[in-house]
Amino acid sequence: MKVILLETVKGKGKEGQIIDVPSGYANFLIREKKALNASEENIESKQQKDEAARMAEEALIESMKQLSVVLSDKPVQISMKVGSEGKTFGSVSTKQIIAAFQKQHKIELDKRKIDLQDPIQSLGQFQVPIQLHKEVPAILKVHVVEE
Repeated sequence: MKVILLETVKGKGKEGQIIDVPSGYANFLIREKKALNASEENIESKQQKDEAARMAEEALIESMKQLSVVLSDKPVQISMKVGSEGKTFGSVSTKQIIAAFQKQHKIELDKRKIDLQDPIQSLGQFQVPIQLHKEVPAILKVHVVEE
């Protein structure tokens, strides 16, 4: 008997898959609300949901690509206190970068998306990589200036 899995079943398949199992086990899965009978209307409904999810994912990727272009055009400036020898007090964190960008450009970003390998501890211009989506990387230009 063919069923559509509503959740991952260990040893059988992942959510959304159509699998063939013995009828007794299929009835158990259906009773436990872990699967649906693979009728034509259920398969059609699954395909429509898959198509809607794919379209939403494409729209998200397109909006992230547009945001990537905006990010590359809008640098962020951060002021830091500098000692008498030209060394900065502390470092610039991802939280500071996000807060400054939001204040200056009114665009909200997620600090977990910033891929800052080492903290910024000097004055100058830096290019900070941001992973907006798994398929859409971006570069944010950060200017650290003396306060």
